[in-house]
Amino acid sequence: MKKACEAQTQKLKAKKNDKGRKINEIVNKTDEFMLDNTLELITKSNIIKKWYALYMTIDQLLETEVKLAQHLLNKMCYPKGFQKGQML
Repeated sequence: MKKACEAQTQKLKAKKNDKGRKINEIVNKTDEFMLDNTLELITKSNIIKKWYALYMTIDQLLETEVKLAQHLLNKMCYPKGFQKGQML
């Protein structure tokens, strides 16, 4: 049983390494403009995932907890100055 698990792990590592090699080949052949656009898309995708996770967390709160969370978020903002309204 242990050997079967180790063999499966080795196969998964080999597949991952192969995918990484293929990605590196594509990146090496890609021009700077396309790399910049790809990086921007990946970054936006990560921001959207984080926003969605926050949204889902808030969505699961009880009504009373939503009010407390809103109060907490308001308290985390600068009350005055050039950063007024921005999060700490």
